[in-house]
Amino acid sequence: MKSTLPEAVKPDRRFTSQSPAGIRSFLRTLPTRWRDFKDIIAIDFEFNAPPGEHPNPICLVANNLCTGVTSKWWADELREMALPPFEIGSQTLIVVYFGSAELGCFKALGWPDPKSVLDLYCEFRNLTNGGAVAHKAGLLDAARLCGIPVMETQHKTAMRDLCIAGGPYSETQRTDILEYCAEDVRITVKLFCALAADIQIDLGLLRGRYAAVVAAMERNGVPIDVPKYSTLVQSRQRIRERLIDAVDKHFGVYEDGRFKEARFRDYRVREGIAWPTLPSGRLSLASETFQMVGQQHPRIEALRQLRRALSVLRKLDLPIGRDHRNRTLLSPFRSKTGRNQPSTSKFIYGQSRFLRGLVRPPEGRVLVYMDYGQQEWGIAAALSGDPQMMADYRTSDPYLSFAKSAGAVPQNATKASHSETRAVYKQCAIGVMFGMGPNTLAERTGTAPIEAKALLQSHRRTYPVFWDWIEGAVNFAALTGRIHTRLGWYLRTPPDFRPTSVQNFSMQANGAEILRLACIKAYESGVMLCAPIHDAILAECGVDEVEEHAAKLCKAMVWAGEQILDGFQLKVDVRVVHHPDTMLEDAGRPMWDLVQQELAALDREEAI
Repeated sequence: MKSTLPEAVKPDRRFTSQSPAGIRSFLRTLPTRWRDFKDIIAIDFEFNAPPGEHPNPICLVANNLCTGVTSKWWADELREMALPPFEIGSQTLIVVYFGSAELGCFKALGWPDPKSVLDLYCEFRNLTNGGAVAHKAGLLDAARLCGIPVMETQHKTAMRDLCIAGGPYSETQRTDILEYCAEDVRITVKLFCALAADIQIDLGLLRGRYAAVVAAMERNGVPIDVPKYSTLVQSRQRIRERLIDAVDKHFGVYEDGRFKEARFRDYRVREGIAWPTLPSGRLSLASETFQMVGQQHPRIEALRQLRRALSVLRKLDLPIGRDHRNRTLLSPFRSKTGRNQPSTSKFIYGQSRFLRGLVRPPEGRVLVYMDYGQQEWGIAAALSGDPQMMADYRTSDPYLSFAKSAGAVPQNATKASHSETRAVYKQCAIGVMFGMGPNTLAERTGTAPIEAKALLQSHRRTYPVFWDWIEGAVNFAALTGRIHTRLGWYLRTPPDFRPTSVQNFSMQANGAEILRLACIKAYESGVMLCAPIHDAILAECGVDEVEEHAAKLCKAMVWAGEQILDGFQLKVDVRVVHHPDTMLEDAGRPMWDLVQQELAALDREEAI
């Protein structure tokens, strides 16, 4: 990685001529690997997609950088084509901006995936990730940062609104839309030439393969029990009122349907519960605070879930298609660690856990959910090469093994016999991955700061190789101004960066790389993927395909970990759900059961 934007975009590197000769001259300045492509084609679709539905392509414009030819096609022409109107083999590089959207149109038209895709969206994100310049990552935003003249934002908004509205279109509107699409392609070409010299092409092509996977997952969506969802939405206000009545009788902190901080302050004083405060002196009311305190005072968990459920029900509005599937943008590479970051309000798995009771496979279908067990621990152990950390990860219970290795419990201790000590050491092990200090650890474990400090020192003594590695990573970031994953996802670290951000990045970003590799491998082996969920994958198959597809998905996830971690195997947990069961988990069951109980009570009242 040679440099960062905007410094990397220098006048002598920026494309200034749109002639084929100028493009070919520019391409000759790139590393040899780029010259393996006989053609480089920039494309852009215009389409509309009602909430929860598949995209509906309106038109396509393509520019062959090597010949200078620009071609345009309207929707009726595209639907008559069994294949794209240009080559998509490995010797043709397809250049896009936000590839999952463009390849989603490929899938809507029934076209196969291109073999070589370069998504300038994720490459721009990578080249500027963590940089001092705050920016958005739309096409026009990227172009402006690179000094490329672009259309007025108002014009783009107007044309986008015209496309979203759908047809029929007049001849004038068709001409305007095609020209608008062609202008996006011209900007894409210039952006390609501005960024290409700083792109590691082999890694860029790997990220481009993931664009096709995301397009497939967005097309497949997550199956939803729509009758239950509709009932929940229609009755949401009455359910909210009944939930407050059912739960708040144990707390007395709501008044006229609203949470009252003064009442809650009185409650926690009565109960003798210590509570973190903000610099202003007010109580911290963040969900994370309730979760943290709830670990020492389990009754608080019911109040946390109530507050979360009330918030979710008030705003519940999932985009669900006519085929009863939740679809939304999965937004790959949107987070600093390169993870997908879909809208929490539009994605069912961004909602409160109790709503996973709405995720149900259709009749005759099965959902397969696989996640990595203690993924951050395994990544840290493998990348650092800490032998004790790797050994403890390989046991059935790494957290208890940590306590044993630290000498806090006897070697014959079990989760049942030393549950409290295990819980404390679990919090310590997790907290270290995020650079947690003694004060925060003390709050999370209910111990004194001096005890929390001793816990962290115990972790350091038990896993010294890990600590040398993570401190080396922080020093590297300080000296070079950047840190990166095994597959070249970069984070810029300004002089005033927080060391904890680097500690978090090392585990989370490599975890994101592993999940992307697993998704690519599973998708290309024929597994129907529905969604990536942090360090897990949701897939779907027929009843008679469960064994085959579960094996393929598991193999892909293990393989992906081995590729990034030099052969070290991460654990994979498997859950298979048949119709009519749902994806509801233990953590969400109490609130789900309470909601269903109150819905049933409402039905009985209406029947009287």
